[in-house]
Formats: sequence, C-alpha cells, structure tokens
Amino acid sequence: MKAAVIAEAGTAHLGDLGRAKHLATYAAWAGADAIKFQWFSYPTPDTMFCWLKGDEARVDRWHKSRMPFDYWRRVKDHCDELGIRLMASCFEDTTVRWQVRLGLPVVKVASRAAGRYPYRLVQDKYKLISDGMIPRHGMIWPSNSVRMQCTAQYPAEVPWMNHPPCMAPTGYSSHSKGPFLAIDALALGCKLVEVHFCCAPMAWAGPDEPVSLTADELKFVCEARDYYDDK
Repeated sequence: MKAAVIAEAGTAHLGDLGRAKHLATYAAWAGADAIKFQWFSYPTPDTMFCWLKGDEARVDRWHKSRMPFDYWRRVKDHCDELGIRLMASCFEDTTVRWQVRLGLPVVKVASRAAGRYPYRLVQDKYKLISDGMIPRHGMIWPSNSVRMQCTAQYPAEVPWMNHPPCMAPTGYSSHSKGPFLAIDALALGCKLVEVHFCCAPMAWAGPDEPVSLTADELKFVCEARDYYDDK
C-alpha cells in the first residue's frame, strides 16, 4: 500500500473560487494526493452539529469562507483536471450532503465533529476521523473509518505513535510548525499523512498560519512519501 499525503487548506480560500483553484493547483504541483478545504453554508449555533464554546470568535471567518455548492463543483472539476482528489471537512448537514452530491468517496471528520457527525448520511463513504478531541472510550467508531492521530492544539510538536501490529493502522494529522514530523511519520511506515498547507501569502491561512507548510515544504513531504514508498 502506497502512502498518501493530504494538503489541508482549511479556509485559506476565504470564499474566493479563483483562490480555491489556485490552492489546488499548488497542492497538485507539490505532489499531494488530495487537497482538503473546510466547507460552510451558513454556520450558526443552530445549523452546526459541533458548535463549541469559543466559536463566537471563529464564526466571522467561517462566514467569509462560505462558497455555494456550484463553486465547489467547479473546484472539483479543476481538481479532476489536475489529477488531485478533493476532500472536505464539514460541520453542517447541508455541506455533508454536498459531498454526497459531488460523489466525493472520502470524508474527513474533524476531531471537534467526530462525536456528533451525521454518519448516517455517509454510510458508504470512507471516513478519516481525527481523534484530537475524542475521549479515550467516548465513541463507537463507524465502519469504513481510519483513525487520524492528532493533537487539538496549534502548534503541537507531537509525533505519530506507531501502532502495535495487532491494531488497525492509523493515519497522522500533523499540527507541527514544519514538515519534519510528517516526514518522520512516513519514515516509520504511516500510510496516510495530513498537513496544513498554504501558498503565498501565508496570511491566507488565517488561524492555521502557525502550522501551515509552504508549497515548497509540502513538496518536500511528498518527495519523502515517494522516497519511503520505494524502500
């Protein structure tokens, strides 16, 4: 099984279709297997299934990052042309359904949403679930899912912990300042690595800027993927 790298662009598009395509182009240039954005329709405490204390300070950026379904369809068309997979983190039933309408085969579940995600809507999808905010015994894991090890802290210099042979493989969602922990995970045999990514200007990344790789750093991680795959 070859390793895969997901480039997490979050809300760096800030609601601009051209910017979203630009980020996808750079992720494809770097060699990423997928690019992931956060999708919002109309985020409020009533529409989001994972509203948390403190989200009042985040919701303005989420509203600025809204894009209609047709824009995401056009981003997917662009990704298909580039040969890179489009993925999304969703926090509202509406945007979860958008993924289904677009036929995205892989669903990324953020750790904040893991316990409340409407899995019934994506039963046939492959699910990547970050575990940074999940209590050790606080969740029944759905079928067709992979646990993405992460730490719900920015930045977090916490390495991937290689799983015992008797356990199912896990992925790694890095919140590190640079590319080296992601590369370390690949060297240890991790087959699925997610890194935050942005391209100039890095300020596009907003609150994710402290943990976002540049396009060149993302390329470095992808080159490491290829290097260790050949070993």
